[in-house]
Amino acid sequence: MGCYRTPPMTLNDSPPLPPNEPIGVRKSVRGANFTPKEDKLLVSAWLNCSLDAVQGTDQKHSQLWEKIFEYFQQYKETTNEWTIKSLIHRWSVIQKATNKFFFYLETENGIENEVIELDRPMGRKAEKGNRKAQGRQVEENFQLRKMKYTLLEELCAQEKEFYRLKAEKMEYDKEKESIKLRLEDERLRLEAEMLRIEAEKEQSKIHQEDKRLRLEAEKVKLEKKESDQRIMMMDVSVMPEMQWLYFQQLQREIIMRRSNARDLD
Repeated sequence: MGCYRTPPMTLNDSPPLPPNEPIGVRKSVRGANFTPKEDKLLVSAWLNCSLDAVQGTDQKHSQLWEKIFEYFQQYKETTNEWTIKSLIHRWSVIQKATNKFFFYLETENGIENEVIELDRPMGRKAEKGNRKAQGRQVEENFQLRKMKYTLLEELCAQEKEFYRLKAEKMEYDKEKESIKLRLEDERLRLEAEMLRIEAEKEQSKIHQEDKRLRLEAEKVKLEKKESDQRIMMMDVSVMPEMQWLYFQQLQREIIMRRSNARDLD
C-alpha cells in the first residue's frame, strides 16, 4: 500500500486535514458511530501512512487519505461502511480531544506550551490558515528530524573513521615495533658473530704463539744438545790444567743431567 512504519509521534505532528472535497465514493450508514476498535484502527492507519519520513510529507492530502482509507478498509473488523470524508471528520474529533488531553497534562505538570484555542469554532478561512500553520510545523519538524539524523550519521561516520584510523595506527605501531625487534635481533646476532670471529682469531693467535714457543724451546733444546755433544767430544787431555778442570766439570754435569732425564722418563 506504499506505507512504511516509523517511530510513534504525538498527534500534534499530524498533517493538516484536507479541504472538504467530495472524494468518498460510498456513503456511511446513517446513525452508526465509530467503535473504539475503529478509532484505534484509524490512528494506526494515520501512523503507518502519514508519519512516513520519506513519503508522508511529500504526498498530497487526497493521496494521503486515500491510503489511510485503504488501510482502514483492509484491516477493519466491523461491517460499518465509512467514506474518506467520514474518516477525516472522525480524525478531527480524535485530534481535538487528544489536544485537550495533552493540554490538560501539560498544564498540570507546569509545562509552558502553546495555548490551543478549542472553545470557539473556527471559520473556514481561519481553519485553512490553521491547517497551513500545522503543515509548516510538520515540515519544520520533519526537517529538524532529518537534520538530527544527518548529524547523527555524520557523527557515526566520524566515529567510525576515528576508530579506523586508530586501528591503522595500532597496526602501524605494531609493525614498527616488530621491525624494531627484528633489527635488534639482527644486531645482536651480528655482534655475537663478530665476538665468535674475534674469539677464533684470539684462539688462533694463542695457538700460533704456543707453537712458536714450542719451536723455540725445541730449538734451544737442540742447540743445548749440540753444545753438550761438542763439550763431550772435546779432548781435555791436551788442555791446560785450568781448562781441563772446567770442561771436565761440564762433562760431569752433562752426564748427570742426562742420567736424571732418563730416570724421569
